[in-house]
Formats: sequence, C-alpha cells, structure tokens
Amino acid sequence: MVQHRKATDAHHNLAEKLNRARVDFIKLDLDAAITFTSVARTTRDPETRDRNIANARKGYDTVRRYLAESDLSREEAEEISDKVTLLEAAIADLGEATINGEPGEPDAAAELGD
Repeated sequence: MVQHRKATDAHHNLAEKLNRARVDFIKLDLDAAITFTSVARTTRDPETRDRNIANARKGYDTVRRYLAESDLSREEAEEISDKVTLLEAAIADLGEATINGEPGEPDAAAELGD
C-alpha cells in the first residue's frame, strides 16, 4: 500500500513538472512568435518578412496545440490569453489568417476564457 502511494505521488509530481514545463514553453514560444511578427513588420527584405511570418505562424500553431494539454492557473490563463490576442492581431496585421481562416478573428484567446 505504501509503495502504491509513493508511486502515485511520484506520478503526480512528474505530471506537475511536465505541466509547468509546458506552460513555460507556451510563454516562451508566444514571446518568440511576437518577436517574429515585429521583425516581419519592420524588415524591408521580402524573404526575411516571409520567413518571420512563417515562424510566427508556426509558433502560434504550436501554442494552440500545447494549450489544449495544459492546466493553467487563472493568472497564467489571463497572461497567455493577452499574449495570444496580441499575436493573433499581429499575424492578422501581416495579412495572415489565424485558425478560423480569417485575418484578425480571435481564436485561441477566446478559448482560454471558457
């Protein structure tokens, strides 16, 4: 019985660590994607612009995938929702569609509020 409890506790601790790492990754990926949109917006080189838009979009898609698997505190959800909204707007300003296929439509940020 004691060994089972230890194994359960160890599993729970590992799950918490995994979730923490996932949330930290989401935050970092959002920051990177927002930076990519900034570079895309300010560059004069079309190849640099296109590459950075693609990188921002890839970051957005990755964040959406990991959000579905994450357990966020209220504060984390608010912080991430704000960043997702900012990223979606930046992607839309660059003429790219978000998941609904329309530039500028709120997507992942709206889902965090549910």
